[in-house]
Amino acid sequence: MRLYRELAETDPLTGLANRRKFTADFDRLRRMATRYHQPLSFALLDLDKFKRVNDTYGHAVGDVVLQRLGGLLSRHFRGEDLVARWGGEEVALGLYGMSRVDGVAQVASALETWREETFSTPGQPPLRVTFSGGVARYGEDGDDLRSLYRAADEVLYRAKALGGNRILPVGWQQNTVGTVDVVVVGNDEKLSELLSEALATRGLRCLKVSDGPAP
Repeated sequence: MRLYRELAETDPLTGLANRRKFTADFDRLRRMATRYHQPLSFALLDLDKFKRVNDTYGHAVGDVVLQRLGGLLSRHFRGEDLVARWGGEEVALGLYGMSRVDGVAQVASALETWREETFSTPGQPPLRVTFSGGVARYGEDGDDLRSLYRAADEVLYRAKALGGNRILPVGWQQNTVGTVDVVVVGNDEKLSELLSEALATRGLRCLKVSDGPAP
């Protein structure tokens, strides 16, 4: 019976929980968050340009990408976090005790690790794949899984429209002229670029400027 239950609750390709299992477990976390006044975030991830991966390299390579992503996310998040294959190339996360900002930081850290993964492709250069994500907070962006999914999905596609490869919180607004979150000051172009990329991954709007002469 235990084996049957595990098979019924596990996605066979990635080894992650399936949507049915996630839905039941997230409802449990939602009740705990309400009872103990703890934050709870829902994150939705989607691999960038995954159809192109399948069309160009074949579904076998696409399956390897999904399998490896499942393994990386399982290792990266805490045992109490929920990680499930929602469907296709989408992954859902339930992050108990994490605010929206904490959730963005944790998922962005996973994205930075994932960007270092390479996949061998016959007769082609090594392949790298990124993902985008949206993070919603229970009680502020929705009161149930369905409304949280809609909120996270909307901001996820804002991240996709910006080129992907970033994690955005619900409520994130498109940059306007003269609006920045962080100013990166320095003359080391490579370091400034790396820092700006890390900040952009977390949905922060950056302005890079060169340091002035010493007084």
